[in-house]
Amino acid sequence: MPYCNDLKDLNIYKDSYPFDYIPTTPSLILKYLQNQDDFYPKKNVIRTNDCVWFGHFDINNKYIETIDTFKRRFERLFSLLQNKKKILFVYTSEADVYMR
Repeated sequence: MPYCNDLKDLNIYKDSYPFDYIPTTPSLILKYLQNQDDFYPKKNVIRTNDCVWFGHFDINNKYIETIDTFKRRFERLFSLLQNKKKILFVYTSEADVYMR
């Protein structure tokens, strides 16, 4: 059996959503679902005013592309929610729940 690198290889993870690889908390997720303006980092600043870390993304050299990516991810999430799918998983690690 060939080595599987990630969930995409298993055809389990098909789409990306705004909170993928973004350490956050349930209260911030609710805040950003209500208003996305505070979600986006400023150019060349790796943390937002809410201390959310965007270290997995190149916000220095590909800032506009990164923001556009997250706008599409929010659109995808809102579309999924409008379709009233029965199951939506949002993962947050314990370390992120207690982030200051």
